[in-house]
Amino acid sequence: MCGGPAISLDAISELWFTNGVEARSTEEETMVTKNDARTAQESATRLVGVRDDLRAAVSQVDDIQLKAVLETGAEVVGGLRQAFVDYGEGDEEAWQR
Repeated sequence: MCGGPAISLDAISELWFTNGVEARSTEEETMVTKNDARTAQESATRLVGVRDDLRAAVSQVDDIQLKAVLETGAEVVGGLRQAFVDYGEGDEEAWQR
């Protein structure tokens, strides 16, 4: 923690929307949502390649510690990919507005 008072996401949203940020129309909101979902999907797709490259590298090295690092990296990237997928699909409660 930074030592300062904790601030909730609701408070941050309230500050954002009351400090000159213009509200979007429903049509604009839909367009932004579609663009955001597409960006999330594209990011998830790129991460599949990174994850697969890391896993392929495991069989190309001899050092057991490097194998562990590569496999751990693949798992982390796979989790990040899943987060982008969940965001794009809106499945997780955290991504729902």
